[in-house]
Amino acid sequence: MPRNAPHTEATKRKISETRKKQEAVKKAALSQKLAKVPIKDAISQVTRRDGRGGRYRNITLSRVNSALVSTDSGRLKDWIEFTETMLADDPHLLGLVNVRKNMVAGSELYVEPDSDDELAKAAADFVRQSLDAIPRFRKALKALLDGPFSGIGLNEIMWTQVGQNTLIEALKPLSPKKFKFNEDLELCVDDPENQEHNGKKLSDFRSKFVTHLPGVLTPYYPNKDGLLRAVSWYWAFKKQGIGYWLSGAERFAFPAIVATVPENTAETIVTGLRQMLAQLSTDQGIVLQEGVNLDTLNQGTVSGGDAVWHNLEKYFDAQMTKLISGGTLNTDQGDKGSHSLGEVHERTRLDIAIDDAEALAETLKSDLVIPLLQLNTHRFGGVMPPIPRLWFDIREYKPIEQWHVGLGVIKNNQVLEELGLPRMPKDKGGEDIAAFISQEGTQQVESSPDLETPEEAPNAEKIQDTALNGAQVQSLQSLITDVATGILPAESAIEVII
Repeated sequence: MPRNAPHTEATKRKISETRKKQEAVKKAALSQKLAKVPIKDAISQVTRRDGRGGRYRNITLSRVNSALVSTDSGRLKDWIEFTETMLADDPHLLGLVNVRKNMVAGSELYVEPDSDDELAKAAADFVRQSLDAIPRFRKALKALLDGPFSGIGLNEIMWTQVGQNTLIEALKPLSPKKFKFNEDLELCVDDPENQEHNGKKLSDFRSKFVTHLPGVLTPYYPNKDGLLRAVSWYWAFKKQGIGYWLSGAERFAFPAIVATVPENTAETIVTGLRQMLAQLSTDQGIVLQEGVNLDTLNQGTVSGGDAVWHNLEKYFDAQMTKLISGGTLNTDQGDKGSHSLGEVHERTRLDIAIDDAEALAETLKSDLVIPLLQLNTHRFGGVMPPIPRLWFDIREYKPIEQWHVGLGVIKNNQVLEELGLPRMPKDKGGEDIAAFISQEGTQQVESSPDLETPEEAPNAEKIQDTALNGAQVQSLQSLITDVATGILPAESAIEVII
């Protein structure tokens, strides 16, 4: 048959049957791959207490290079300790990392069924309830989000048996210092104190670890991944520059004191005088023998010297900001206005957050959700149900404005959420269209161009019927103020409003 010839009905049926067979083969292979995990392997605890402390307190450029090269052998201990020092010693870098982590960890995680099939819906409900029950889930997510920065994020799954169900008791954040990559780039336990498991591959512990390897720098060599590798030299040069800056400030802020003594003064007296001069900055006064004179030597300052260090610090901070956040608003603006630059920066920041969120959702799906369903197939008739879809709601925040309410599309619960108040039940008007009331107690609408006015909107009459008078508006504002200041519980305010 020619390539571009139309398919006959028989050919179409044959193609459809072939595709169905291929799908069946794929599902069978998946079912075999997702064979039920033995309970004894899933319940046991593998890791021990993570060792803390660090060797990278006094940083030199050679030690920075040593930390970067240390991962060539697959060991992560030196590299992870170095990244901990970087974050602990640099507030700017720590802030950048935390902001990027919080963009994902602080957003809502949604679990949706793979299809409209009842089995898919049941699986999604079970996974959603299981994830909601995990204590300190956001903390565990933030540990996994070390992945984009150090190259790896780890959680250990602590399972518990409740009746016939195997549930997630907790997710234990782990330091990658206790692990290494072998010659095949497979992650292994690297803990000599743990003789039972030391050297074993994590793949041998089925359903025990959530391992996040996002591959932001290189997807091929996980032992050389992580944005902090690209940041490390900027961080080291900045740290050295600040040290030189402080040394210069100490040198030029205080004048040097010169003592003049007679030519034949005994060496013991000269030695004692040196000691007294060394203590002069703290003692504020010394006693001298007759014939000893003190003078101050004004060393002055190097013209523009302080600006050199300050500009270097700004430059290094800007480079770290670009690497972590994708851009910066306070450096390298060029000829573009700050408004347009801000819009581009915000779009880039959201794109990065979406990418981080998608990578983390895939890790949670493969390392947590699939094992959870494997261990509980009895809930789904003994078969592996369709795996639900996970996604983080990463959206740009836009506050509700007055003219938005005037459009007749904003609901009461949306306004309450904007104010940080609990939602109202649907039967109490939570899903009713909200009405904007002015301070004078009359309905005010600020129409947006190109949008229909409330009079044209289908809910205009309903809005007018629900308008409050001036006294009611003042009472409502007072309630909101009392809740915001902690005088009145939010639940009590809702009862009064209802």
